[in-house]
Amino acid sequence: MKKLLLLFSFLASQLFAEQCIEEQYKPYFSRNNDRYIYSGSYVLGDTVFDKNSIIYDKTNQIIKVWFISQVLVNHKAGIIKNYTEYDIKNNRSRILKEFYEKCNKEPILDFPKSSENWGVIVPESINEINLDYLKEYLKIK
Repeated sequence: MKKLLLLFSFLASQLFAEQCIEEQYKPYFSRNNDRYIYSGSYVLGDTVFDKNSIIYDKTNQIIKVWFISQVLVNHKAGIIKNYTEYDIKNNRSRILKEFYEKCNKEPILDFPKSSENWGVIVPESINEINLDYLKEYLKIK
């Protein structure tokens, strides 16, 4: 009975998961895009950063940027947008704003959040990989 209940839970969650089509992802995740730069492919999908949103404070070694991620599995959202701040000097980051959207760009109002808490950038983490792409783009050594 437990296995059957678990199976039905899984199937129900898949019914309510947002499933975007390629055309809806295309504005962000096209490989030949002038505005969005690919920063990685992960379990949940591809991630890009919006190069028009980058603010780089060279003196304080701070970068702020919008990251946009696909959500390919078991979630209400089709796209997640994070406004992330990197403190390169102190090897830390934080999410300033986070928005979840359906595939049709309709916001999901119960998910927006932000965090003022800094977290350490863990070696070989998604966060470090994203920062490495940014540093490469900005030519920071």
